[in-house]
Amino acid sequence: MRTLFLMRHAKSAWDDAPAEDHDRPLDARGERAALVIGRYLRQQGAAPEVALLSTARRVRETFELVVSQLARAPTAEWRSDLYLADEEQMLAGLKRLPATAADVLMIGHNPGTALFAARFAGRGERDALASLARRKFPTAALAIFRIAKAWAKLRFGDAEAVSFVLPKDLV
Repeated sequence: MRTLFLMRHAKSAWDDAPAEDHDRPLDARGERAALVIGRYLRQQGAAPEVALLSTARRVRETFELVVSQLARAPTAEWRSDLYLADEEQMLAGLKRLPATAADVLMIGHNPGTALFAARFAGRGERDALASLARRKFPTAALAIFRIAKAWAKLRFGDAEAVSFVLPKDLV
């Protein structure tokens, strides 16, 4: 059984933001939220081996704060194709994972993350499915999926939604 921890980057700063969207940092609220999600993952015993990550600064900062709370950091794969990726690109990224990877953390952007999550879950916990179906995926939200298939054979609808958590629900 495989596990995907799917997260949207934490809240980024808009005031005095760089001209390039790619270079926006987290704001203070985003930093706190990323730490909360990291602590939650640690409490759940999560130990992702690989992280698929957009190259955006806000994703980089989110990742660093989340993994600072884990027992060990996953191997980071910084992927330019995940910057503002749509759901098809996200699925393609998962399909390229090595068969040996059991637990994976993926941090991306909306609207792709919300659309991916809504299409990826074919069954699962009722509240999680309902939340994902609304296609709302706030900053620093985390969806956890269980997957029985090999990464290379994944299709939309193959995953079981285990949970969907928001940082504000954890404090």
